[in-house]
Amino acid sequence: MPLLDEQDIAARAAQRSTYRLKTVATKLSAKELRDLEALAARRQETPAGVIRQLILAELTKEAGPPKADPLLSEIIGVRLLLVNLLKPQLNGEKPLTPDVFEAMLTEIQKVKKQLALKVQQELENR
Repeated sequence: MPLLDEQDIAARAAQRSTYRLKTVATKLSAKELRDLEALAARRQETPAGVIRQLILAELTKEAGPPKADPLLSEIIGVRLLLVNLLKPQLNGEKPLTPDVFEAMLTEIQKVKKQLALKVQQELENR
């Protein structure tokens, strides 16, 4: 009877494929190193962790255009809907007609993903 069956071997191989085994190195000037260490301290991470995140972010950019988080898009859509429905109420304007409401929903559908992408990019640049 073998100690490991084929499923165990395949599972271990799959797990090993996720290990970080390769090293990438570079040289920095004294100022660049201080800047990296300061960035790492602000992010409460190690310099190696920051470098890894930066590399992975660049690789993600190369993979294609950024996509908006669907959950964030929906939250922004709901927020836009609430603002556009409640503002006329506060100003004492007449209620919306069904046609105006449908046009509002169509416009929100068009812009919510763009706004979500903008919010994501602003958060990443902080």
